Amino acid sequence: MKISVAILAAFLILALAGPAHADVWDFSWVSTAMFGQAPDGSPGVNRQASGAATATIAVVPDGIQINFPSPPGTANVHVFAGQTNSSGGNFAIGAVPMFFTRDGALGLASGSSGGTYTFSGGTFASPNTFTVALSSGGSGPAGVERFTGTGARHASATAAEPMSIVIVAAGLLGARMLGHRRR
Repeated sequence: MKISVAILAAFLILALAGPAHADVWDFSWVSTAMFGQAPDGSPGVNRQASGAATATIAVVPDGIQINFPSPPGTANVHVFAGQTNSSGGNFAIGAVPMFFTRDGALGLASGSSGGTYTFSGGTFASPNTFTVALSSGGSGPAGVERFTGTGARHASATAAEPMSIVIVAAGLLGARMLGHRRR
């Protein structure tokens, strides 16, 4: 009976002391747009924006979805597990921050860009690092938009986990001391 109380106490202390964390990736991105000469003769325009965010990867029935916050709203990249392209990565489409007009702000348009997803280390759905490269548009005044993002697994707050061992040991020692006092 005494051992079961100690084991129960250990599990309870571990449950309370262990940090709850999910896999997240530090994600940095750059979006560029090159617009040619406008029909009214105004010169070409180049635009660029960049950002950093925390990204998550969710498994979906046909692949994964990478989600991250961006200035125009929540962005996402859908990566197809079974579809690869000529550049060697998995085919991806997304609603990512891009300049869709020569004088407009960054915007998101669902499925407006296509490209690739590559990863290294880990697995397809839980990589150590990954890169997405998407593009949209054409030539001339319509513009060519490019988006590149790189994610690296975030060093989780696991530094607190060794502390949970100390807490469990202290809890077990305290339970043992209480047991000796009752005798």
